[in-house]
Amino acid sequence: ELLRKLSQVRQLDKHYQACFQREKQKLRENPDLRQFDFSEMSVFGKFDSFVRRIEKIEKMLAIFERWAALAECRIEGIEPIAIQFRTLVSQIKKKPYDVLNTRKTEFDSDFDQFIDDVDELRHRLQDFLDKSFEDMPTVTRALAFLDKFERIKGVGIDLV
Repeated sequence: ELLRKLSQVRQLDKHYQACFQREKQKLRENPDLRQFDFSEMSVFGKFDSFVRRIEKIEKMLAIFERWAALAECRIEGIEPIAIQFRTLVSQIKKKPYDVLNTRKTEFDSDFDQFIDDVDELRHRLQDFLDKSFEDMPTVTRALAFLDKFERIKGVGIDLV
């Protein structure tokens, strides 16, 4: 539901800007009419900032969803990474500010840090996979191990 509403805001922004451009063009074609004499930035600046914020929120929610599979993953040794991800999510959810308030720039730095932290976890997960795969004694066990990782490949690990 939340993602649908966020998507609708982005669609509204596109529609609003398209209508503005269409009306601006109509005015250009008829120079007798009073032309727009204001900057597009003054009209769309705050909305553009809001849309950029929404895109970050959507990206964060998509990460939450993709990494949720890690919690159900039953691969020995992966628990510390899953716990650290849950901790990251918990920390970001506890932030005291309104994430939709674009004047609160703390969200932007927290978002960037969250992305960096998730990327670091993804690298740790990839290293764990690579090391574990190298240590498999047989091809059959290696394939069975890879099959377990197939369930969490959405986090961005390379299974090839």
